[in-house]
Amino acid sequence: MRHSTHAALLAAAGLWATGCGLSWSLPDPSRPPGATNCAGWLSVQRVMQGASGLSWHHPTDQVVFTAFSPDNRLHLYLADADLGNVRGLTVDPVPGLPTNNHGIPFWHPSGRFIALNAEKQDHPGDSTPAIPGLGVYVDLWVMAADGSSATALTDLPADGQHGVISGEFSPDGTQIAWSEMTANADVFTPAQAFGFWALKVADFKEDPPRVENVRTFEPGGPAFHEMADWSPDGRHLLFTGDQTTQNAWNSQIFLLDVATGETTPLTDAGYNEHAVFTPDGQRVVWMTSAEATSGTDWWVMDLDGSNKRRLTYLAEPASPQWTGANLTVTRANAWSADGSWFYGDAQPNLITQSSEVLKVTCP
Repeated sequence: MRHSTHAALLAAAGLWATGCGLSWSLPDPSRPPGATNCAGWLSVQRVMQGASGLSWHHPTDQVVFTAFSPDNRLHLYLADADLGNVRGLTVDPVPGLPTNNHGIPFWHPSGRFIALNAEKQDHPGDSTPAIPGLGVYVDLWVMAADGSSATALTDLPADGQHGVISGEFSPDGTQIAWSEMTANADVFTPAQAFGFWALKVADFKEDPPRVENVRTFEPGGPAFHEMADWSPDGRHLLFTGDQTTQNAWNSQIFLLDVATGETTPLTDAGYNEHAVFTPDGQRVVWMTSAEATSGTDWWVMDLDGSNKRRLTYLAEPASPQWTGANLTVTRANAWSADGSWFYGDAQPNLITQSSEVLKVTCP
């Protein structure tokens, strides 16, 4: 076991349970509460500062997440599902794993492995573009859940034109999907403002850990294609893309049929990202700039993109939900088994990836 566990580590990493719960109802009474899995009004608590990207393994009731460590790099931490008993997972060196930034962890359903994004040990320049979530000079890795070993699933050129974002196992653990950079960002070209990224889907083999039969999806040609979530039945992927708008800041949510490659648009306006299926597979929760005065908020829609409705008003200074910061909510990362609540991220600064965890309870 390679876990660092002590109060000084948590203090240095800036990990603090805030315990300041705030509850409210939506200001629009025409949108009544609904069933579970986030169909209507909800409450929000700010539960941990300095952390992001929780992934929850329900059989062991453990979560893994990303946070800055005393070395001023992002590393992985483990905690109980109530966010107690926090201990470092990649703070101390893991055999085989680069010692730079680590992030975007996802549990394998078996609990044996954790997929993660890891910055290459050596590459040109500094680590700024290699922060997980930005993805340059980043590879997809898988590590043993006890921190005893790690294996690279990609080994991309360190040329500034390649990298990885995400890496999520299918619900049955037999496949893994991620996004892979094919061209770096060009801030002067709206269609390439985030770079060009392709969706990758591969078979995952456990002994030894490796990927086989890698398939590439680039709907609409070269564009920003960001892997978001597997459907509970493992047949579809949600992803963010700008192939229809040619503007990364006007990215939309799409549904990909993994068997056929067919895509279905679910949104058509505003900036949209980080879509996830609710645990029952009946709805999609995502973040969008729609109707927001500043930042973004969470919305929910049916699987065909219909019946869209706003869940939070965190981006509204005039709302009682306003947190006093221009927060950008991102992914509804870790859901309770019954779909009644989730841990989600909110970021005041997307470049530095500073973040806090919110507990969002659905009706």
